[in-house]
Amino acid sequence: MIHIKPILYNINAFDSNEDKTITFMWTGNQAFKNICTIRNNATNAIVYQKTQDTIQLKHDIPAGSLSNGVLYNITIKVIDKDNNVSEESTPLLFYCYTTPIFKID
Repeated sequence: MIHIKPILYNINAFDSNEDKTITFMWTGNQAFKNICTIRNNATNAIVYQKTQDTIQLKHDIPAGSLSNGVLYNITIKVIDKDNNVSEESTPLLFYCYTTPIFKID
């Protein structure tokens, strides 16, 4: 295990019916994969956990993976070129909300 934590950038509320890309900072060896874990903040149940192969410091959450009206916490781990896994990032809270539709008559 690598004793460096990735740092998640702030996540604004988003609609779970749309794709979302989260970004993070990493200062260790070249990242080759990342593991994103999202938990329902009320129950701490894991609702999303995927590994993505990318050297970019991002993780794409596909539309429909989460539910609107829920508070979540998210963490990320990085796997480097030597297959070493980092410590888990500090959890970050975010909400999913339905995108409002404004109509003027």
